Amino acid sequence: MQRRYDRYVTIQEKMVTASPSGEQIVDWVILERRRPAFVAPVRGEERFSTPQELATSQVEIKIRYSTNVADLNPGDHRIIYPAFAADEDLEPVVRRVYDILDIAEISPDAGFSIFVKNIVRIQSH
Repeated sequence: MQRRYDRYVTIQEKMVTASPSGEQIVDWVILERRRPAFVAPVRGEERFSTPQELATSQVEIKIRYSTNVADLNPGDHRIIYPAFAADEDLEPVVRRVYDILDIAEISPDAGFSIFVKNIVRIQSH
């Protein structure tokens, strides 16, 4: 069965620079603004604890191969889903940031399966 790449993700790359005092500054730059993708939930759960509620979701994202995403790796890249709009240049809402857990090549030059996790912490009132 052919997968439909009818969703869009934003792929960001971590850039680390140093401030004048030598402190590390982490910034995320856009590698791909609107990359077509197949997105499927893998797992989700909620836990309640004091003083916060914790919700996690794991998602599998499949993208087609291209040279600019050939070197994706956990820790240095992350996924924003749904993707930024073409003219949007805002900081991502926390619920849309997915950390990459693992990347598997589907087949040579076919694409990648990217397994990601989103964690949302909500403070109690």
